[in-house]
Amino acid sequence: YRSPTWVAVLGIFISFIAFIVVQDWKQNLAEKRFSETSRAYAAALQRNIDQHLGQLNNIQRLYEASDSLRRDDFHAFVQDDIPRNKGTRRLEWLPRVPYVLRESFVNGIRQFEFPNFHISKISNEGRIVSVEKRDNYYPIYYSEPTTKDNGYLGLDPTTDELRSIIQVYSDSDSVPMITRRIGSGQGQNNRLIFEAYLPVYSRTDNKPEYALAGLIRGIFDIGEIINYAATQQSGQTIGLRI
Repeated sequence: YRSPTWVAVLGIFISFIAFIVVQDWKQNLAEKRFSETSRAYAAALQRNIDQHLGQLNNIQRLYEASDSLRRDDFHAFVQDDIPRNKGTRRLEWLPRVPYVLRESFVNGIRQFEFPNFHISKISNEGRIVSVEKRDNYYPIYYSEPTTKDNGYLGLDPTTDELRSIIQVYSDSDSVPMITRRIGSGQGQNNRLIFEAYLPVYSRTDNKPEYALAGLIRGIFDIGEIINYAATQQSGQTIGLRI
């Protein structure tokens, strides 16, 4: 014989154990789903980053196909690619200009393209100034989307550190170098804008070794890249602002 009180207590105990088991099962299920979702988002993000940086590799192959890169070809090649990659702010070609060729390079562009062209840099105070003497220059020569700012073309954005890295970069490497945050986008506060470079090599004078022809530069918005990956995965943006 079991008293009503004992039956009630036993029922409460069983209900409590069942509750704990169910909650534990729900937590395990939630953790599993969270883990699976996290892995899916991470995979989508990696694909999206690879896709954006892959634009630099595509331009590299364009150059290697003809061993040159004309402005019209560059424009036609990237103009449709940028809108498809929401995080791409700008794609650029920076030819290597040795010091001994600086004057003839600048004069040729002034004569046939931009009368006010000169090789410059942004000073620590944020002003556009002439670049001091150095072994090589990497001025922005092509830039898409096309800019109407004549002072932008000719800017050499490379740093001492980047030029040192380029010296040991192998012509067999094809992985873009992500270098640094370069500030917020125009009209957009607190956006993480970063740049990536990919050196391009060519053969000269029928020699077997390759010479550095220039740099492909990409400017990207990491927040847009992450949001685009989230949209691809779930159909919803996460509204990220970094």
